[in-house]
Amino acid sequence: MSFTSMMMLKTLPSRVLIGIYILQWCCLMMVSGHDLAPVLTYEVTVMQNGIPEDNYNYRIPINAIGPQNGTLFVVAEQRIGGNGDYDPKNIVYKYSEDNGITWSDYGIIFTSPESGNIFLGNVVIDYQTNTMFTIFTACAHPCVGNYWANYISESVDDGRTWSTPVNISSQIGSFQYCGGPSLGVQKQYPPHVGRLIVCGHTEPLSVDGLFCIYSDNHGKNWTLADPVYGIPYNQDKVTGDYLPDEAALVELPGGDIMVNARNQYHFHCPCRMTLVSHDGAQTFPVTEVRVNEDLPDEACAAGFAIFDNKTLLFTNPDSPTDRVNMTLKWSTNFGHNWKRSLLIFPGYSGYSSIATPYVTNLLYPMRSESHVYMVYERRVGDVWTIQLAVVDMHGNLNQL
Repeated sequence: MSFTSMMMLKTLPSRVLIGIYILQWCCLMMVSGHDLAPVLTYEVTVMQNGIPEDNYNYRIPINAIGPQNGTLFVVAEQRIGGNGDYDPKNIVYKYSEDNGITWSDYGIIFTSPESGNIFLGNVVIDYQTNTMFTIFTACAHPCVGNYWANYISESVDDGRTWSTPVNISSQIGSFQYCGGPSLGVQKQYPPHVGRLIVCGHTEPLSVDGLFCIYSDNHGKNWTLADPVYGIPYNQDKVTGDYLPDEAALVELPGGDIMVNARNQYHFHCPCRMTLVSHDGAQTFPVTEVRVNEDLPDEACAAGFAIFDNKTLLFTNPDSPTDRVNMTLKWSTNFGHNWKRSLLIFPGYSGYSSIATPYVTNLLYPMRSESHVYMVYERRVGDVWTIQLAVVDMHGNLNQL
């Protein structure tokens, strides 16, 4: 739906709007969680170490579905000379116009060939303006005074080309905002309809926690929400301490924001934790913090998305001790339990991200796209790759 169409909706009588929302709800319920039978339809290598240069490595993938033509987009860190967090790196991307079968050449959003002080954070889509945003943080080499610049770049063509990054540190602060790594949300339900929200964490771990930023004017200005700090604050942590770290998020149908976070020090269990906000990610009450024993996790970034009005999706290496067994899980009761799963890859696997057609299905109620797209880090022997796995949530093997 275009921005103009959205504005036209706002002028309709309330009884007409209620009818539209009921139609949306009914259409989404027609593909609700009770009839899910996910199946892996195909898998494609998107990025591979040693390509196009021998010393290139790829980590930290985030994917998205373009808001205009459904173009698939994947962005990642291109690490130069090694695979460590502080090796020199570029922020690079690829896109696909045929559901991930073939991919473009590499594009570059930001280059830092001499410094590893750069970390990919978030992608978020504004469906009212058909704009995609990529957010990342960087510091000079050497990083004098621990002064970090937080950048945002935008695309208006489904991720094919990107603008020169703009420094937004004057808006949110000159700290190391390590977004996600994850796909953000644009709120579709009150309160704060239209708000763009992304979440992540910071360094060092002594002052780490959940950090979210949001925009109420289509990405022009950003505000830092109240952080959720680890406990004890500003002290070194030990196993069992409370520290939400790398984060992914969804908007629930009632308008709440649910964050699924890396449980860095295995608070309560080696598993995930969730936090819920009722005010558009401005605050996360302690009464809404839960641990998810159904989601064992070694302490790794994970994918988290909503598929329909009943179903949440989650991807990670399904193990409390190792990064193995990349798995898709789904919950049909908003994450109260996660009893059903689909193994994607049994070997070594790492960070992941998942994108669904939930918002486009919501905006266009007669559509019922059932494919979801997940990307994940995989290693087979010495070959490291970023893989795209395409899953049909209704078990259709012959529909693209």
